[in-house]
Amino acid sequence: MTRIPTTWLLAALLLPVGWGRAEAATYCVGSVAELRSALNAAAASPENDEIRIRSGIYATGGTAFVYASPNSGWVGLYGGFETQGSNPCGRRVLDASVTRLTAGGTSRVLVMQHNAPPDALATRFIVDNLTLEQGAVPNGDGGALDMFSVVEAPNEFWLDNVIIRESSANFGGGASLYLRRGLVKITNSLFHGNSAAYASSHITLTQLFGAATPSVILSGNTFVGGSCPGAGGRGCGIRLALGGTVAAQIRNSVFHANMVSDVTTEGLTVIGYGSGTIGYADSLVPLTNGNLIPTVLRPLVGSPGFVDATGGDFRPRDDSILVNRGWSDTPFYPTNVFDLRGSPRVVGFSRDVGAYENQERLFRDSLEEAASP
Repeated sequence: MTRIPTTWLLAALLLPVGWGRAEAATYCVGSVAELRSALNAAAASPENDEIRIRSGIYATGGTAFVYASPNSGWVGLYGGFETQGSNPCGRRVLDASVTRLTAGGTSRVLVMQHNAPPDALATRFIVDNLTLEQGAVPNGDGGALDMFSVVEAPNEFWLDNVIIRESSANFGGGASLYLRRGLVKITNSLFHGNSAAYASSHITLTQLFGAATPSVILSGNTFVGGSCPGAGGRGCGIRLALGGTVAAQIRNSVFHANMVSDVTTEGLTVIGYGSGTIGYADSLVPLTNGNLIPTVLRPLVGSPGFVDATGGDFRPRDDSILVNRGWSDTPFYPTNVFDLRGSPRVVGFSRDVGAYENQERLFRDSLEEAASP
């Protein structure tokens, strides 16, 4: 196996059956054709697979990038790779903005589906260090990203260091996630400028059963500028529809300028699955609606104090209320080493709230060279 981050150790607990049954296949891709070929090969293989995507722009040309497989195991899409010596994927730039999958408003950007019967083994989908942008689905959900599995075994969806922006759909203009049982982890990511014809501009997530506590983890994220009409009382930020064994936690995250409300929470009792729980810690969540009442610890109140929200710069200013307020740990997982721009994740005595760290204090506090904007 060519690459095993330490954060995969938890997954070995959640996915004990079938884990490690085959060596990983690793693909290095640098063109749209190579990316499609790697997705198809990974979907056809029963092995665990890693797709390394070189820095650049990958346009769908009107047809989404698709991984649709009946096989289990895991598949990961990792951006930011560049040439080093004779290896075309020999080094990696930890900046989500340098590898962009874009649809230009013509299609969904990325589809990841586990097309297996309910009794199949579990899978894991990973999207890491990528930008998904300008997806459009006029008659469906998940404009940029659609992840789906109805398998009974505990599946996992991971979005780490991801930018999802300027995408649209009926619900979940940014992303639509549907998981029967398992764990969803979204960390260190930015959802910006997404829209929905009805509601939940950034994410619509439905999970029927949990596999851990919590089983929905949103940590160190920024959700900004979601727009929608707010159909059915739902807002334009994110929507979490949670079954009775699903506990969701939002930690160290910031919501700003999302129309109607930032988080809509819904139990699934009306369709027979019970109603889950939701908690916030060390987060700026101005407005919640729905029928689940959040447990709130150490809330932030006020303007987030971004460097230039109008210009799309969501780093916190020196005087921002987000600075040094990311006190909560990400459940099960170690703290990110870098922020979404690849700069140090902790500058000062604690990490900042949201996807970006204020870097100016790097010079002022420790006489190191400040990271360039």
